[in-house]
Amino acid sequence: MDADLRLLDQDIRKWMSCRHYFYVFLRPVELALFRQVQSRFEPPVADFGCGDGFFASSLAPADTFAFGIDNNPHIVKAAQNVYRSVIVARKSSIDLPAESIGAIISNSVFEHLHDPHHTLRELHRILKTGGRLYATVTLSNWEQCFLGNYLPGNTYRRFMRFAQLHVSLFDANTWETIFKDAGFVVIKKTGYMNAATVRLIEKYHYFCLPSLAAGILPKKIRNSFVQNLNRLFSRIDSPLSGVVTSESDHDNISEPHYSESTSSDIHTGTIASPCCFFEMEKVKDIHLFNNRNVTVKPIKSSMNNPSVRPDSEPKTVKSDVNGVKTGEGKAKRKKKIVFVSSYFLPYTSGAITSPAEVLRYFASQGHDITVLTFKHDPSLPDMDDYDGIRVRRLPYEFRINKGFISFTYPFRTFYEFQKADVIIFNQPVFEGLFVIGTAWLAGRKIISLVNCQVTLGSGLKKRILTAFLNMSMSLQFKLSNMVVTYTQDYAEHTPLLKRCEYKTRYIPPLVRFQPASESFKTVLQNKKGNDIWVAFCGRISSEKGLEHLVHSYGLLDRGFIVNGRRVVLVFAGPYGCDVVGEESYYEKIRHLCTTLNVPHFFTGHLKTNELSAFYDVMDCLVLPSVNGTESFGIVQVEAMLHGKPVIASNLPGVRVPVQMTEMGLLAKPGDPEDLAKKIVAVLRDKNFISPLKQKNAKILSDPDHILTLWQKCIEP
Repeated sequence: MDADLRLLDQDIRKWMSCRHYFYVFLRPVELALFRQVQSRFEPPVADFGCGDGFFASSLAPADTFAFGIDNNPHIVKAAQNVYRSVIVARKSSIDLPAESIGAIISNSVFEHLHDPHHTLRELHRILKTGGRLYATVTLSNWEQCFLGNYLPGNTYRRFMRFAQLHVSLFDANTWETIFKDAGFVVIKKTGYMNAATVRLIEKYHYFCLPSLAAGILPKKIRNSFVQNLNRLFSRIDSPLSGVVTSESDHDNISEPHYSESTSSDIHTGTIASPCCFFEMEKVKDIHLFNNRNVTVKPIKSSMNNPSVRPDSEPKTVKSDVNGVKTGEGKAKRKKKIVFVSSYFLPYTSGAITSPAEVLRYFASQGHDITVLTFKHDPSLPDMDDYDGIRVRRLPYEFRINKGFISFTYPFRTFYEFQKADVIIFNQPVFEGLFVIGTAWLAGRKIISLVNCQVTLGSGLKKRILTAFLNMSMSLQFKLSNMVVTYTQDYAEHTPLLKRCEYKTRYIPPLVRFQPASESFKTVLQNKKGNDIWVAFCGRISSEKGLEHLVHSYGLLDRGFIVNGRRVVLVFAGPYGCDVVGEESYYEKIRHLCTTLNVPHFFTGHLKTNELSAFYDVMDCLVLPSVNGTESFGIVQVEAMLHGKPVIASNLPGVRVPVQMTEMGLLAKPGDPEDLAKKIVAVLRDKNFISPLKQKNAKILSDPDHILTLWQKCIEP
């Protein structure tokens, strides 16, 4: 027992030095359980849900494990020194031959899987007949132990379920049924932990107070704090005190044997154990267990991706192979970048598409990218992946205009911020005021990417919201290490940005030329016929000033016709319920077009290649924006790259593409008559398009230059 206590003390100290402190109540006990069966590991041994390999390296020497298996390609890079080979599982498919593994360990993984049935059958396939699977699993009793059950109840449990990434929580008997259905016989199940310990984990997980304190207190106080915690944990009597084990008679069995213990058999204290350790053996014929179909419905969750345990993610990943090279040829340390945005893909907006391209680039360079956003559409999954960008969509209680109010938002972001190197706030972030202080206290590098200063419109309510949002942004800029906006022109004419000029960087949005869909282009050409298309591209929203474009039609030389060709207004982009908070504005524009007998139609959302085809077919682009909520207008550059002229409002930032390329004209904001004159001039004069002017558009949107500027922003 003394040897066990010494090992426990070593494990506690090791986990305290490398992970959030709440893990010391859980992981050392699990290490003790795996050490009890370590002598029975038959090589080759695989670790399923290996993460960065920290748990396996704490359990046994490096040569013990032949394979580490995980579904996160970013994490497994850090595990290559622990295992002889690291395998990335794709959709629960493991690239190993059947009957090739002697033993598999899995620590706190199955409760994070959306479809544990399929995963277990895949593990059964690669395990040798007679091979054993050793797994710890969190049970449904875990949530019954929370202190939060006494007040918030279900809301609190949903939050903790989301924060801890628990997708499949069942009782011990249900898990045993699932294992049997996959072809495993349960030899032993050991309940561990108790309600009091879970409540300690809950408190520390909820606030991460020791980790936070250890990060911001002076060194002398911090050392004393850690020493006192070590003394407290070293007084634990036994890592397995109160544990109850149910064991099957498995000696010389010739048939599969079912353990008949009930969940009450695995009992510690006054509540059934919230965690269970299973030792299982693979039987040869899986059909012996499939006399009846077993269907187990997991807890309600829209997460659609398997996930590893939260503590398996290292704070940083170093690489000397795929690192971003400096001018001196040295590899730079990979960064963990957290991108905070009220909306993200598949939501369509210039404030989303350009940052998404930058994040894709960073992900391709090996950086660990996480996006924290809100679930603005209930049909979207809680977790998603876009070319290596992990997207986590948070629930919210209610919405104010286009902003979200969520009581769980500060706690979830706090957890992510603790692991981040760089935090980017995609402004405007209505909710950023509630969380940026946390990022600042954590000492992380904060970048505010300013897409615009919001003007919500007239009316007392909207003016109050505008004032609050701009106040929030001002405070966020003060706490940011760096502020990034698209043009100096916009910054010089925006009061919020003028106050932080000393730390402002100017980086144009990233715009890439995309090939057109030829089939869709043919469809558009047939629809267009001999007409002239005066087009608007973007979301149908009030700051775009589309009513002025509609009114300008009547002034186009009283129904302007060029060589007998009719002019049609075409609105390309999402509208109505697809644009949050702008449903009534779409109805206003549609009704206005109908009342004034303006030839028009709405295309709705267009995919990337479809939008390129639209640019090729249209005759000119009009961007009649009316206020500072529009700061650039990415669609201008996209149209120019396709050789089409632009008429844009003469607003700070918006006017820059036309001024730099001379591929169009600027119109007075909110003036239909001036807008009509500029449209007529552009349609009649073909000199606005030339190879030299298109070259200027390419220089304005040079991806290499823009990405180099962003690379400098995230470097220390």
